[in-house]
Amino acid sequence: MNIFHWDEILESGDPEIDAQHRDLFQEANRLHESIMAGKDPEVIASIRDSIYKGAIHHFGVEERLMRSLGYPEIEEHIEDHRTFSGLLERMAVSGQELTPLQIIQVFNSMIRGHILEVDLPMIRWVRMRRSPMFLGETVASALNPDS
Repeated sequence: MNIFHWDEILESGDPEIDAQHRDLFQEANRLHESIMAGKDPEVIASIRDSIYKGAIHHFGVEERLMRSLGYPEIEEHIEDHRTFSGLLERMAVSGQELTPLQIIQVFNSMIRGHILEVDLPMIRWVRMRRSPMFLGETVASALNPDS
């Protein structure tokens, strides 16, 4: 049973970033299912490690993109990444068994919240930055509403 559902509102339009986000959701569901099924702690630890490594890789991809384009909110975005990666690292390193409620709390507040509140505004900015024609057309139509 999946408790984390990907939906269109979470789509950024960047294929690489969206694929990585979907992978994190799938891994979170796999972790939840493993805990609920009473799987071996080594299996659970392996999934936790996979989530941690996937998130760290994903954060690097986003941060390189933001740096390459001069994203003005980069420091705040990176700080959010640090908070999330620190939480995942503590969960992975502590070896504590996670309850389903803890998993729901972590992934709803951090992943889903991060995507909606931090990633999507960044992706919209990146799209505008990558498409000066779009920006120019927007400015032109705003200046000449009759055109």
